[in-house]
Amino acid sequence: SDGLGKFSSLVLSVDKNIVDVKSLINVSLKVVGQGNFAQVTAPRLRLPKSVRAFPGATEGDLVKREDNSGNFEKKFTYVVQPLKPGNITIPSQDFFYFDPEDQQYHTLTSRELTIAVEGDEEEVVGAASRTDTQSLQKKPVEPERRAKDDEESAESWADEAVPSQSRAL
Repeated sequence: SDGLGKFSSLVLSVDKNIVDVKSLINVSLKVVGQGNFAQVTAPRLRLPKSVRAFPGATEGDLVKREDNSGNFEKKFTYVVQPLKPGNITIPSQDFFYFDPEDQQYHTLTSRELTIAVEGDEEEVVGAASRTDTQSLQKKPVEPERRAKDDEESAESWADEAVPSQSRAL
C-alpha cells in the first residue's frame, strides 16, 4: 500500500452510521495526492475484534480531482459486519509514502469513525451464520494468510483485514 509521491489526505468513511447487527457495512479508504497510484494497493484495514472483515477490497478508478489542485484520488472499499450491538469504533487508518522531493517517508492518518449497532446478542449469532452460509460464502480474513494456513480456525484471525486489490466481492 506504500506510495511514492506527494500525498495529501487519507479519508475513512462508511456508507451507514447506524446499522442492525445483521447488516453489512461498506468501509472506504480514499487516498488523495500526486504519485504512483498504479503501484498503490489496498491498505490493510485495522478493525476492532467486534467487527468481521470479509476478503477482498474493491478498488475504484483513479479519478482526477476537479479542484484544480492537480491531485488524484483512489478509493478502496471493504465489506465488514458488526458482531455485537453497541457503539463500534473503527480506528484511524494509516497510509505510508515516500516523497522524492524531500527524500523522506511520511504517514497520512485518517480520523476514526464510530458506528451505532442496534439489535441484541442473539440476533448476531443468527445473522453471522446466515451471512456466512447463505449470502457471501466467505470466511473472515486473517492478516497475511497463505493457502497452506487455510486449515487453521477462522476464529484465530487478528484485527486486520488484508484486502485483495483485484478481487471484487
